[in-house]
Amino acid sequence: MTTKNLDEAALRLGRRMYRTVLPIIGADDRGRHDAIASGILIAFGERRFLATAKHVLDHNDEKGSSDPLWEPTTLYLGIPRRAHVRLLGEAAKAKDPADVALVELSEETMSGLEDCRFLDGEQEISAPGMTSKFAVAMGYQNRSAKPNEAQKTVKHEPLIFSNSGSRRDGIHILMPLDWKKVRDGAQIRSIGKLPGISGGGLFWLRSFTERGSPDVLAGVMIEHKDKTLKATDGNVLRRLLQEL
Repeated sequence: MTTKNLDEAALRLGRRMYRTVLPIIGADDRGRHDAIASGILIAFGERRFLATAKHVLDHNDEKGSSDPLWEPTTLYLGIPRRAHVRLLGEAAKAKDPADVALVELSEETMSGLEDCRFLDGEQEISAPGMTSKFAVAMGYQNRSAKPNEAQKTVKHEPLIFSNSGSRRDGIHILMPLDWKKVRDGAQIRSIGKLPGISGGGLFWLRSFTERGSPDVLAGVMIEHKDKTLKATDGNVLRRLLQEL
């Protein structure tokens, strides 16, 4: 197994998740659209949800913020090659340090997601305590998910990053990521800072070392700090499910 093999496996996973891990778009009171975060579509039985970071929803509720991006906004999901879909539903939130939220999607939102794929919450979330040093992060930098104001669409360019140094720390999973030194094929380049990746997915790349094993959601990303991506264990979502 080589670094090239790892990158290829990560890209295969990214292609499968292209209509599952989506950018979250905010429209402020002037109707301007900005990419602000990421989210993951998940199904538990017949019920349909969006998982994201709790602080993404909290910021949207803030009033009097000096940052216009975080003025109370209307939220949308960015759909590949289609117009934004309004994000509506009932949310349950896990307090810090978990910092994740689960939104049960409304019928109005669901009507615009027919081309999207929902993870199976029973089969595609890792078992409690599972760990692997091979992981893949997928989310949307604000600067790469560029909205088209006229058509209300968004250009999908997800960050897909693989690494062999991931580890577990309690309910969190940590992945090393120095945004100034990301390998792109044979080159090392800077991808820029990472606002917007909160709410994206961190996946255990089991298929890389266990032939025939499924790649599963390890956690929901909540921050990038000190050259490390932090995600909260996806099993916290199962606890939030009981509140909805």
